[in-house]
Amino acid sequence: MRFVTSVLQPDGTYKDGFREATPAEEEAYNLKQEIRWAQIEQAEKEEKYRREQEKARPMAIAFETALKNVGFGNSQSRPKPAAAQELPAETWVSSSASELVAEKIPPRLSVMEEKGAVLFYEKSINQILSWRGVGKTNFALGLADAIASGGRILDFQATRARRVLYVDGELPKAQLQERVRDLVAPEHRHNLRLFSPEMLKKPQGLNFLEDRDFSALQRVIGEHRTEVIFLDSQSTVMQGEAIKYDFQERHQTRMTALRLMGLTVIELHHVGKNGLQRGLSKNDDILDVQMHLKKVDGWEPGDGLLFEVAYDKVRHAAALDIQPMPLTRRRRPFNHPECREGFHAGIY
Repeated sequence: MRFVTSVLQPDGTYKDGFREATPAEEEAYNLKQEIRWAQIEQAEKEEKYRREQEKARPMAIAFETALKNVGFGNSQSRPKPAAAQELPAETWVSSSASELVAEKIPPRLSVMEEKGAVLFYEKSINQILSWRGVGKTNFALGLADAIASGGRILDFQATRARRVLYVDGELPKAQLQERVRDLVAPEHRHNLRLFSPEMLKKPQGLNFLEDRDFSALQRVIGEHRTEVIFLDSQSTVMQGEAIKYDFQERHQTRMTALRLMGLTVIELHHVGKNGLQRGLSKNDDILDVQMHLKKVDGWEPGDGLLFEVAYDKVRHAAALDIQPMPLTRRRRPFNHPECREGFHAGIY
């Protein structure tokens, strides 16, 4: 890559010339181009959506008019069915600061800690973020094993054994079985339940933004008295366009509903090609903790589980290790016995 430069001549004029870009300049240029194309792609999608809405509007108006003409629709003279009657607004009661401070509210308990500092609380919404292939699922299954057993993984210590539900929307069932066999100790498996689309009578993709699927998930949570839930991953269990505010609002509603059920929610999410999380920054608004698993320079497939951890958000301001730290430097396939033992024992 070359840059055009203007060189001052002895006679006081300028003459265009060329010079080779430095590696840093070339990297910065490529990053700007990626961001620019991502912005263009997002703008094109939004413009396409706007045109589709404008095109559909006359047809929707005509359809609604036709319904009204035959006695349906939003006619003011037509009474609403009993099931559709609007419920009276609930009477809200606020608390004074003194009343709130005096109220006996059970404190949130710690679910997992890092070197004595709280990482995950009860009734919290958390996210593990990384580029594809870095090791989100392997790490999350290791966390699930530690929480289900009240044990430890690397520097992360569970405070007690809890009932865990791991929902996987990515892996084939056979591969999920392999990873559970490698990563979850036999004596801990009774406290960890798993679900994948292939466990349905008629296998199909999951979408918890749909009422049917979310209601089914709530029933599973209730039946097994789940305390901690892993959602692997946002793009496969909550399908939609993450760049739309409508998607983000519905996603936040679902995540908040799980928290209000008393759950610790840990969702896995992807980093895009521009190095930023997929979707909008609105994704972060409800999060208590966002862990970022970063790719290590020089890592190649087959090197085993190798990444660094950083924290992009810690709502409760715990003194976590904000600086990236290596989780393992073992140059072995992840299913190698020594690597698996080190992973469970916290050796790295």
